Amino acid sequence: NAMAAALTVYLPPGTYLTDPIVVTGYGRRLHGAGAEGTGATGATGLGTTIRARGTQTEVVRIAGQNHTFEGITFNGNFTTAVPVRLVPTSFNITFRKCIIERATAATGKLVYLHSTYFGATSQIDKVLFADCVLKQDASNDTNRALYCVEVVGSNALEIVFENTFMASAASIVKITDGAGISFKDCQGENFTTSCFALTGSGGYQSIS
Repeated sequence: NAMAAALTVYLPPGTYLTDPIVVTGYGRRLHGAGAEGTGATGATGLGTTIRARGTQTEVVRIAGQNHTFEGITFNGNFTTAVPVRLVPTSFNITFRKCIIERATAATGKLVYLHSTYFGATSQIDKVLFADCVLKQDASNDTNRALYCVEVVGSNALEIVFENTFMASAASIVKITDGAGISFKDCQGENFTTSCFALTGSGGYQSIS
């Protein structure tokens, strides 16, 4: 209920099984106790994990403005096509110190910025992933997603990944039709096809 208002919500350590969470409106802030990869060596079990309850399209779908997510693991439980999905009207969205993992094996995408969602034409703009980990499976490097990140549509603008580690997918990043996306001090590894798959025309990509 707190997420229905412009409030800060703190989730204590634990695993929270959920149906898809839809975050809209203005100024939601969801903070956890810290993010740990499920099954990772040295994990303490003291982090905050939001995990898919069953087979579903996403763990969280984001629209609206000025939302912040920090210190949370978003776990698709290998039954979720897209653990984190951003759709049009997403503006000024920040993920900080989060882990995104366990999309549907081989076909899932850990993060999907989908600016043509259901034919929409408005923008996804000013999105930041900072100090995050996008890795399909912390306990098994051979278990891969399709993409760690997919960005679709020319209305996805000013998307920034900063100091973020991405691993275990056929391609680490797929960009289609002119998305504006920047990578700063990021690392990508354990891919089978390509690190970057670029299709369509226009737009810009920056790697530094």
